[in-house]
Amino acid sequence: IDEDCKWTATQNVIENGKTVKKEIVREFEKGFEHTIGTAYGYIVNKFNLTDKLIRELILSNVANDPIKAKELQDKISICLCVSVKNENLYFKEFVDYYFKVHKINKMFIYDNNDVDGEHPEDVIKEYVDKGLIDITNVRGQKNIQKKLLNDCYQRHRKEYDWMMIYDADEFLKLNFNLDVRALLGSRYVKENKCGCLTGNWLTIGDSDLTYKDNRTCSERFIKPLYPYDY
Repeated sequence: IDEDCKWTATQNVIENGKTVKKEIVREFEKGFEHTIGTAYGYIVNKFNLTDKLIRELILSNVANDPIKAKELQDKISICLCVSVKNENLYFKEFVDYYFKVHKINKMFIYDNNDVDGEHPEDVIKEYVDKGLIDITNVRGQKNIQKKLLNDCYQRHRKEYDWMMIYDADEFLKLNFNLDVRALLGSRYVKENKCGCLTGNWLTIGDSDLTYKDNRTCSERFIKPLYPYDY
């Protein structure tokens, strides 16, 4: 969507048995608030475009240049702060998720396990060895999560463009198969001068499961505790 309120895209369509490129141009009314949600819904309903194309066109710093937008997004530095206690059973999944899906640059872990308890590095050694994770020992201390996360913020807030703060059982899910890097590098965030973003919290129940199996947490636990409409 450019400054003249025109949305332009090139889509492969089949005509007479052949795949051809077809340009789609749609002019919005002046003042149309093309936020991520409304623009996505409107475009999908009208043109039936794919998530991938919408991701490239709507969430880009340069509306008609997805490649340039990707380059800009890749330059964003993102870290994540998390305090852990008795999380090893699923912590590797958490770490994999944020590095591989959301492409964060660094993770700062505060190890708040019992003095004689488990060690997070036992399940994420590959990340520690690569320097992608720093672990601070605060083992055996009580009721200090808020203090730990504030410490992480004060120590690293000037080192990264964005800092994510999550519990080890919280997985950020964005619509349209987006990663957080694409969102933070979007025109929407830039033009609205966003300094902080929050998301809806959806509580997942036991999904009627009694015993653990070999699936990941994200695969096993899929039923929310209450209805939702988004």
